[in-house]
Amino acid sequence: MSVISTFGISASGMAAERLRLDAISSNLANMNT
Repeated sequence: MSVISTFGISASGMAAERLRLDAISSNLANMNT
């Protein structure tokens, strides 16, 4: 149980981090245009 919930937390954290990085890189691309 705890292993599964820990994996779920880390997976959602990685997904949120990737979304944040995507937003940052798209903002940088918009500034360069």
